Amino acid sequence: MEATALGSYTRALTATRKALRDPKMIKHDATLAAVLLLGLYETITANFLGTMAWGSHIDGAVQLLKSRNGEQVRSKEGLDLFIAARTQMVIHSLSTGKAPDTTLEQPIADQVGKEPVFLCQQLGIRAADLKARAQHLIPLPRTSENIKLLRAVIRDCQTLDQEFIDWSKSLPENFRWETAAWEHPLRRGSFADAEVYPGRIDIYQDVWAASVWNVVRCSRMISTSVMIRCVARLHSPDDHRTTPEYAAATKIWSEVISDIISSVPYFLGWFSKHKDLLNGARLSGFACGVDDAEKGLSGYLLTWPLRCIQAQDYVTDSQREWIKGRLKHIGASLGVRTAIMPQTMPG
Repeated sequence: MEATALGSYTRALTATRKALRDPKMIKHDATLAAVLLLGLYETITANFLGTMAWGSHIDGAVQLLKSRNGEQVRSKEGLDLFIAARTQMVIHSLSTGKAPDTTLEQPIADQVGKEPVFLCQQLGIRAADLKARAQHLIPLPRTSENIKLLRAVIRDCQTLDQEFIDWSKSLPENFRWETAAWEHPLRRGSFADAEVYPGRIDIYQDVWAASVWNVVRCSRMISTSVMIRCVARLHSPDDHRTTPEYAAATKIWSEVISDIISSVPYFLGWFSKHKDLLNGARLSGFACGVDDAEKGLSGYLLTWPLRCIQAQDYVTDSQREWIKGRLKHIGASLGVRTAIMPQTMPG
């Protein structure tokens, strides 16, 4: 099976490279879709070389978007591909600390600028840019100019977090979520084997809306972590954990971790066994298979948020054990091997 998949991948890679050299094919949605699917294959199969190839495919997809300018979003299919490629760019930049490419923004901003997903991505791009700025500044000597720049990053992180909050309050009804049930504290067994972590169990209108929310949550966590790294640099050798910025950040981290954990049962099919709690929401927003089954795509969309919070120091031991168990389930049962690879993989 793997040999067959690798053979198909190799042929697809060759055909895509050929298309990228064709001035006509480079404008087709199918070419962009092929680049994104190659990246998806590499993420799912999760070998080390595939990790590097994933990043290069995302960079290639961004270049394709730039070459098409506003033409990319004039059709429903083109807009969907634009959103998919831009989401991957945001995740890649947030994961690696590489400054995002913002030059493709202006040609399409007037056409889709008010779309909730587009606005979410704009905020994620700014979070990634702040991370790149901080990674450059923090190792530098503490001159008056560098201190001024670090303080500017801290202010920008605080402003950005308020904009994330404002975004969440402005969403249309189809992006809303609610708590459908509560899980009692674990009485027996291990957290690694539990389907649900004690506490809230949230439900969404569809998997895509849930995924957008988790990208926002991870972006908030990363941007506030960047802020605290800058605060620690400014206060060294004093303890930065006594600062008001650290107190504010810990509240955000606790909220974000809880929100992502509470979304996991929805992604992984828990509601298929508790349909009385659905209340009009759907188990899947994708027309593939049956809604009662767990979906590999849901596991794929959930992997980066789980890996993001797994690496957070503020996660408790029981939360980390449970997250590790869910990632193992995604890797072993849903086939998304990225979930069980070392943290060198995207996320």
